[in-house]
Amino acid sequence: GDTAEEAGGKGGKGGESGNTFHGECPPWGPVQRGSSALLASRRFRRHALLLCYPPPRAPMAAECLAAFCGDTVVHVGEWLGDTG
Repeated sequence: GDTAEEAGGKGGKGGESGNTFHGECPPWGPVQRGSSALLASRRFRRHALLLCYPPPRAPMAAECLAAFCGDTVVHVGEWLGDTG
């Protein structure tokens, strides 16, 4: 398999860019802690909401969907499975 170093990366050291897959762009972006209430802000109306394997049987995903003021949602997980 391809390791980060084989792929031209920097061995997994955080914050460094410049690898075969992303050029000079970092392969990730900043992540900040938030709450579902923040998603009601009009500043997010042109953003997409990404729900990546939301916790099963927890209200977090439903609360985020109810509060989100944008119109684009991306769900990563099982459609009718544990995270659906």
